[in-house]
Parts: sequence; structure tokens; C-alpha cells
Amino acid sequence: MAEKSKKRIVVYWSYFQNYHSARVREVLRLSKTSNWEVFPLALAGSANDHHQSELSDDLAGRVEVLVPERVDDPGCNPRVRAALKNLLDRVQPDIVMTPGYDGSVTFDAVRWCRRRRKGAVLMFDTQERDRPRPLWKEWLKRHVVRRYDAAFASGITSREYLVKLGLPAERVVTGYDAVDNAFFEARSDEVRRDACAWRNRLSLPEAYFLAAGRMIPKKGFPFLVRAFGRYAKREIQSGRVPWALVIIGDGPERAAVETEISRLDKHGQVFLPGYLSSLETAQYMGLANGFVMPSLCEEQWGLVVNEAMAAGLPVIASDICGATKDLVVDDVTGFTFPVGDEARLATLMDVYVRENDRLSAMGIAARKRVEAFSLDNFARQFFHAADLALAHARTR
Repeated sequence: MAEKSKKRIVVYWSYFQNYHSARVREVLRLSKTSNWEVFPLALAGSANDHHQSELSDDLAGRVEVLVPERVDDPGCNPRVRAALKNLLDRVQPDIVMTPGYDGSVTFDAVRWCRRRRKGAVLMFDTQERDRPRPLWKEWLKRHVVRRYDAAFASGITSREYLVKLGLPAERVVTGYDAVDNAFFEARSDEVRRDACAWRNRLSLPEAYFLAAGRMIPKKGFPFLVRAFGRYAKREIQSGRVPWALVIIGDGPERAAVETEISRLDKHGQVFLPGYLSSLETAQYMGLANGFVMPSLCEEQWGLVVNEAMAAGLPVIASDICGATKDLVVDDVTGFTFPVGDEARLATLMDVYVRENDRLSAMGIAARKRVEAFSLDNFARQFFHAADLALAHARTR
């Protein structure tokens, strides 16, 4: 039974991936010494072929999965809607935290809170510049956002957007987009301590740029290969050996990536190891010289930037990535480039190679910078948002 003196929070996501689990684990740990009890939910066992709820043994009994089987669109599924309403009626939470504001499930949850004067918190990582935004949609979003009592935003750009949509700045906290920094730091350092053996084991080149993500259009991996080709061609023409490029991931754009690789001729090496686990990704990060995030559009944040910086890598990222405003400081923790600017990206790759002796210091600075987005900070901001929402709900 829940402790009667504690207030209750229901927080849900459509499905659980490793970073959801890491965040919830930290929230549950901190809740032991707080006046909150937390009920974490996954709406479905899987949302589609690529997103499946993965719960570790320690969370299997702590996270309730409302509909255990696959649901293509959990946010609008009638069974999920009924299951969530039943759970809210049973738990009677003081706060409900929703991931974004889209879908019938979320509307139901906010309506439940409004009718009972309970607090609703919007977990939010959208930024205004993601895509063109019709005026009628912005009007509708303002109506929806103002029904929340507080928000837990990813960083600077998402906070600015929420304020523009009408949520007062004093009820918006940041730090939502966090990963397990300690995991990526420890695993990458473990590899670095025996780099030669690991390099042979993984068949990796001596020096390489690393990129990672699902191979879908917005991630821009064909664009990255073209920019890399420019950089590598200049290196070869100058009589130097270019660094290689390693792209972790798989998806529908893999064929397009392979086509661009075939056009490189002998201008640089590109490796495609496919999908890798978090542990394997951290190992590749431990041997890389730098990380590249080439996204072309709708990159609300880019959690792999956190992972790379926690692993001690300086980052080159397109300025469409939400994480850049908070994490990437030019010439300190890495560099940003204008989205879609192939020539500028190629030039920055060349800058990395020319200033290889500075990369270690930049990696240290990157690791220091991402400490502000730790799991501990996530959990503290999580409860801070809940406190703000509860106070506002009582005065509605």
C-alpha cells in the first residue's frame, strides 16, 4: 500500500527504452526521501516494430504496462484510454505527467486532472524551429498547453517555445532530456584503457568520426557521407590519410547511405556496423576521435549527443538539434554548423583533424558540460515540476 502521507505522481510514456528506465530508476530512488510516491507506466508493450518496452529486472515489478501487447498508436488506442482512466481512478494521483500533448490518451489525462483539481505536468522537448507551423495549429497548441499547470522541458529552445505558447516561464523547469551519463563515461573509459586490444576486437580503424542513430531521413546520414567525402578527398589530395567514418544504426535509409558510400570511390572509408546495444555503442565511443550529429530537421533534442559527451567526445552537430543550445559550445565542447550545410560540415571535420591535439581537452569540457543533464538533476527537476503543478492546481 502507498504511504498515506505521501502525494502521488503518475508518469507515463508510450513505451520504455533504456533512457526511460534510467530516468525512472533515479526518480524512484529519490522518491524514498521525498514526500512523493511515483507510479510509472508504459502504455504498451511495444509501439511499433522499432520501439519495444524493455524493462530490467529491477523495474519489471515497478512499472505497470497498461496493454502488454503491441499497439501501433498507443496515444489514441481505445483500450489504452480505458486502461489509463481506470488506473487514474484507482490510484487517485495528485499529479499526472504526460509525454507531450498529442493524442486522445493525453487529452483524457489532462481532463481527469482539471475536473479533480489535480496537477498536470507536460514533459516537453519540442522546439518551434523543428518545422513550419501553421497559425491555426499554433492557436490550438496554445489552448492545450495552457491547460497544464507546469512543464518539464528539455532545455533552452523547448522552454522558449512553451513560454511563447502561453505557459508562464516560472512554471517551466528544464533538464528533461537526460541519459545515464555515468554508464557511458565508465564503459568508454574502460575501452580506452586497453584501446589497442579493443580496436582489434572490433576491427575499427585507428582514427574515425562516429555517428549513431536510426537511418531515417531526418537524421541526415546520406548527407553526412557526402560531407565526409568532401573532407576525405581534400585530405587525399594533400597527401594525408583521412580519418574514417563509422555510422552506428540501421533503418529504411540504409540503402541510400550505401549508395552514397559507393560514390566515394577511394576517397575515405565508411563502416556500417548496424544496430548496436547501448553497451556496444559506448565501446565504439571509447575509440572514436569525435562525434557527428548531422540531423536535417525535426531533431527535438538528440539524446545521442548527451551519450557522446558523457563518453568524453567533442561533438559536431547541426544547429537544428535542440541539444546544441544547451550542450555544444563552439570551440569548447565541439562545433555547430548550419543545418544542411555540406561544405561547412566538411570544413569542421578538417578542423578536428588539424586540431587533434586539442580534442582531448574538448572531450573533457564536453563531459563536464553534460553533467548539468545528469539523472540526479532529472529526478530533482521532475519533483520540482510536480511541486509547481500542485501549487498551481490548488489555485485554479
